[in-house]
Amino acid sequence: MLRLFFKKRWAKKLSLEIWGYIKDHPEVKHKLDLPPELWSKIKTLEFNCPLCVIYSDKKCKGCPLGNCGPESAYCRWLWSSAKRQEAATEIYNRIKEWKI
Repeated sequence: MLRLFFKKRWAKKLSLEIWGYIKDHPEVKHKLDLPPELWSKIKTLEFNCPLCVIYSDKKCKGCPLGNCGPESAYCRWLWSSAKRQEAATEIYNRIKEWKI
């Protein structure tokens, strides 16, 4: 249980770092567009996402983002230029509010 707590804490911290940058830089249209020092932290992770490391095998149950399906904030960020910054802010806030 303690190990999972530390894994969640790591995932939250790294996710806030990544999504904080994306939120503040609307020109980032894909995670590959992150600066090398950020991209290198997530490039080997499942779906390039610290949260997926914990939740993908559980079909996203418990993930602070819910899921990354077609109606999700993640897909709005990925596919909509008009709502990109709004979606990134929503993602950031959900992660920030996540109680671990």
